[in-house]
Amino acid sequence: MNYLSKRPGAATTLGLCAVLVAGAARAELQDQGDGTVLDTATSLVWLKDANLFFTQYQANPGIINEIVAGAPALDDISTGGPHVWNKDGTLTDIYTDFVDSNATNAGPGVDGAMTWFGAMAWVNWLNAQNYLGHNDWRLPSVKPLNGTSFDFSGSQRKCNGTLDTDPWITSPFNELSNLFYSALGNQAGKQKGDCDKVTSEDPNTYGLLNVGPFQNFKKRQYWTATDYTDPNNAPGSAWTFDMTSGEPAIGDKVFSQYYALPVRGTATGATPLPSTSPTPTPAPTGGYALLDTVSCTQLDAKGRRFRFDILVANQGAKKKPAGTLALSATRGSKSFKIAARKVLLKPGAQKALKVTLRAKGTGDVVFKATLGSTEVSATCSATN
Repeated sequence: MNYLSKRPGAATTLGLCAVLVAGAARAELQDQGDGTVLDTATSLVWLKDANLFFTQYQANPGIINEIVAGAPALDDISTGGPHVWNKDGTLTDIYTDFVDSNATNAGPGVDGAMTWFGAMAWVNWLNAQNYLGHNDWRLPSVKPLNGTSFDFSGSQRKCNGTLDTDPWITSPFNELSNLFYSALGNQAGKQKGDCDKVTSEDPNTYGLLNVGPFQNFKKRQYWTATDYTDPNNAPGSAWTFDMTSGEPAIGDKVFSQYYALPVRGTATGATPLPSTSPTPTPAPTGGYALLDTVSCTQLDAKGRRFRFDILVANQGAKKKPAGTLALSATRGSKSFKIAARKVLLKPGAQKALKVTLRAKGTGDVVFKATLGSTEVSATCSATN
């Protein structure tokens, strides 16, 4: 078993000192009264509901279809290609990202756990909705503790929070671990400084015991946006944090289902590394516009047919009048005409549009799309 997936079987009773430390740490967390929690030590703003997706699903079971309808195909090199959303509404396609794989159509097993792609699409949807008045929600990040590169050598762990795979990390470079230890005052299942010793024989006395002002926290793994890039590990994984053992962990982006706790802001003293994977796209401020998301795919071996995927949105208060999507493409010195399209969406809705193009010649194809006051472009490097 990979060391990052292990769960300790034991831990020690919390002493008075630990309780006092936890109480002091929790004082750093301020309930903002608007569904968010401010960590005054890091300046990060967290959602108060640590299983918000499930809360939203209970109020509106149709939210899964809404999330997928508003999400583009999420392109992810580490998994070997784009994660395409199918939309026939069965458990064999989009629902596998949000529903337990053992569920049935008669009784979908939704409890808030989802794949990494599901979590990314949900955060993208929150931003499109301008949730709580903001469109910069994201999954938490992980940055190398040494500031340059991750240390994946689990056999070298010291269990004192100094290596990337350690429990007891209080650095803001690992945002979930910092929240778990520094802000909430919890403790790991392994003794600090000795990975061979457990904290207690009672598993109920370690892990996520203190939740502070948060609601619906799960004693399970939570996703981060950061790719797990160990060259000795199969590609297609992301860092997670285990709220049971208090350790950094990993999850397969496609097959693992964990929970998600979105956050806003940049931790004081830590600049989150940009993930090589897709990040939620900020929503436009109003009216018909393009989200800054466009991808291109070569459709034939000769490099003459291409498809461009564009995400359009209506962030205004009215459906009409429709927006006009202007399209153009060039290849070398040649220009190609593409018919303009009318875009008619309900207020707050998004839609992924596919544009196919036959472009003779050689070299890259440069595609441009304009809607309202926004313009996006993409360059397809053809192989022929």
